[in-house]
Amino acid sequence: MPDLADSETVGRQAALSAAAASFNGCAALAYRLTGPVPLSQLCVKHLRAALRAVVAFESPQRAAVFAGG
Repeated sequence: MPDLADSETVGRQAALSAAAASFNGCAALAYRLTGPVPLSQLCVKHLRAALRAVVAFESPQRAAVFAGG
């Protein structure tokens, strides 16, 4: 059974990563994927173990955040 405290921590980490990314783009995250669009618009931040936050930038003012592992 998942630990709710860990889930909340990961959620906060993903939210902080997204907030930083909104100000600094991919520079706030660990790295940008390479390849043709849409891959080049995806930035990744390692949260913990196999968990990652992936941020997809639609525009400088709009992004979608995905957390998974």
